[in-house]
Amino acid sequence: MFANESKGGVWPRVLNQDYSRDASGARRIGRVRAGVYAPSVYPEYISDLNLWICPSAVNADELASASECPDGDWCNTVCPDDPTYLGLDPARVGEAEEASYYYYGYVLDSDGAFVSCVNTLRTYATAVAGGEYTTGSDYASHTADPLRVAVDRALNTDYNPFLYRSKDQVQADIDEGLALYNLPLERRAQGTAGRDMLVKIKEGIERFLITDINNPASGATAQSAVPVMWDRIVTSPTTQRYRERFNHMPGGCNVLYMDGHVEFKRYDESNDFPVSALQAYWGRL
Repeated sequence: MFANESKGGVWPRVLNQDYSRDASGARRIGRVRAGVYAPSVYPEYISDLNLWICPSAVNADELASASECPDGDWCNTVCPDDPTYLGLDPARVGEAEEASYYYYGYVLDSDGAFVSCVNTLRTYATAVAGGEYTTGSDYASHTADPLRVAVDRALNTDYNPFLYRSKDQVQADIDEGLALYNLPLERRAQGTAGRDMLVKIKEGIERFLITDINNPASGATAQSAVPVMWDRIVTSPTTQRYRERFNHMPGGCNVLYMDGHVEFKRYDESNDFPVSALQAYWGRL
């Protein structure tokens, strides 16, 4: 429904939590966080904020209580010093690192595209703004900043990640993750469909994924094969606490595809994206 009414059929953009506050009330800036940007869809398309929470997540109750006021209304309750405390700021929904679902708004069809995206989005947003681009502590005042308008536009636009982090640097990020898991796999830094650009999810984008122009039928990827959102799978062979961010133990996650169907994929370190070791390692954005 959102895509049918948005310009160019573009899907909602990734959450930009650049003016959020942590549990102590300290303001955090320049932080793009994997998730749907709630003001794009709430309350017109999604009216129940519980949909941002996986019922099987080990922290489901904690996430729910953080967005419920004593009177039962939706609100922010994490930081009493936050000006939006006991009020609802839609741009804050899903901002926690421990949030249930990952969504980036770009067509990520491989481990290489995923790492290229996750390790450049923040730099990209900050570069577009030319540095610090926050002026307020609530949704209304913050979105009035003209630099924020530029960032919003950027996060709704295709971009080349290697302009913000070199391909060699991204490849080093990939190799770091593979070495940590001791995986003899070949994964290369790339954008969508093996190109350099990361392309926004939008209606008809599957035509961009044709890999053989001389035989489009054999190289086309249908919407049913384009992952757009999936459960949190964050784990590390060296940091036990990250295993607590695995929604479905002993291992696996539900993956929502562009055509609307959902599949449960079992986690295996040798998998390719999205239920892969590199996603589990770098998916803490």
